[in-house]
Amino acid sequence: MLFGVTGSGKTEVYLQVIETVLSQGRKVIVLVPEISLTYQTVERFVSRFGNNVAILHSRMTIAKRKEEYKRIKEGKVDIVVGARSAIFAPIDNLGMVIIDEEHDSSYYSGSTPKYSTKEIARYICKNNNALLLLGSATPEVTTFYKAKSGNISLLTLKNRAGNAKLPSIELIDIKEDRLLGNTSVLPIKLKEEILQNIKLGQQTMIFLNRRGYTSYLTCKDCGKVFKCPNCDVAMTYHKKSNLLLCHYCSHVEKNITTCYNCGSTNISSGTIGTQKIEEELREIYPQISILRMDADTTVSRNAQQDILDKFKKNNVNVLVGTQMISKGHDISNVTLVGILGVDNMLAMNDYMASEKAYSNISQVAGRAGRGNAAGNVVIQTYQPDHYSIQTAAAQDYEAFYTQEMNFRKLLGYPPAVGLLTIQIADKNEGRLEQAAALLEECLKQWIGQNEDLSKDGTIQFIGPVNAPVFKVNDIYRKILYIKQENYDILIHIRKMAEQCLKEAQGLESVVFQSDLT
Repeated sequence: MLFGVTGSGKTEVYLQVIETVLSQGRKVIVLVPEISLTYQTVERFVSRFGNNVAILHSRMTIAKRKEEYKRIKEGKVDIVVGARSAIFAPIDNLGMVIIDEEHDSSYYSGSTPKYSTKEIARYICKNNNALLLLGSATPEVTTFYKAKSGNISLLTLKNRAGNAKLPSIELIDIKEDRLLGNTSVLPIKLKEEILQNIKLGQQTMIFLNRRGYTSYLTCKDCGKVFKCPNCDVAMTYHKKSNLLLCHYCSHVEKNITTCYNCGSTNISSGTIGTQKIEEELREIYPQISILRMDADTTVSRNAQQDILDKFKKNNVNVLVGTQMISKGHDISNVTLVGILGVDNMLAMNDYMASEKAYSNISQVAGRAGRGNAAGNVVIQTYQPDHYSIQTAAAQDYEAFYTQEMNFRKLLGYPPAVGLLTIQIADKNEGRLEQAAALLEECLKQWIGQNEDLSKDGTIQFIGPVNAPVFKVNDIYRKILYIKQENYDILIHIRKMAEQCLKEAQGLESVVFQSDLT
């Protein structure tokens, strides 16, 4: 585990370590979480290693990907750089796998085939007697726990490279900002800082992890929230196209101006998205140049890189974006970062919500002040005293980790205990309810008959409950959570759960998925 603050030079460490591996006649796979980071990483690697680098990611054409696979398989390159699927590159004599930004959730494949890139990498490295190097400024709590426990070697970079300093961070309490008469979605302090940055010819990044114009529409008279007919989620309003879009199944509807529940025209919008931020910036500063980087503006193959190139080379004043702007980008003229919507991250229905919030804040804040000029960060929040926000503002991961682990131990969450998550899904809601009841009964009965399973501590069942998003694309989903300190026992329970459903009559259509943490 290479644990280094943002801008500490982790990539340079990778480059020098790779030189050592290559000198031993062995090869390397380097993984990055975002396709946009692939281009940036490849630039640095090609400048150091020339044509000895192959690139693999999902936005390449099939012909180009086939060509790169052929180069790798024929042994014409020693370094493979790519997103998570590059872990399956047909490379021989592997000496090292590097996973940069190892905390990133994109290393978990949620679509078939489902896999954890880090688990695959561990397996491949073990079989090849190769070294696995995990790098991050905000490691996954589970990874850092293993490092602190001595299961992973821990190396630390505490300072930024060269003369660069970590940015100063200021917390803005939204309640106090409103008392000052601010009705804008942007805090007063951030608007002042943006104006100052424009005068100095320096650049600004604004982060909001929610695309679209508003996240939902609701009727203020009857309270109706306009949801997707296929999924149990609110439709997101996109002003440019004047359409409502489901971000789960891509269902599209015309904008709603009259409530079809009560006939009222008193339609109100919910929380803001990146489109709204961009629009407000253009109203406040009509003379400035602005780019937006989210899933809506990066549909085409090279869109992410094109946006970053324009921002960097044309000295565009402001870049508004989602998580795409939060990791790895090293733009020396960015001296101001605004972080909005922090409270939405903390409100996620996930025991890792505080970890994800801390990571996002720290990673985005790390884009500021990477050159000679000092960096400033403005964070807007309703909860300035929350420990994840306080420790992120202090740029103190270890303090965050200590408090987060106390929380996990108290409530019994990984890595303090093992957590088995079983999700079952079916198009028929009644059949799903039947499967959930059968699964719970079957497991509890089996565990009761096997006393050895509970000798290492209590086995705790939570659920089955409806998934946070109960219906997606007309498929209903339920989740059963099972906690136990002994990881091996959870593996046995998982096998038994799958067997229970396989043997059940009339439930052949129920889809079984599981995750073990």
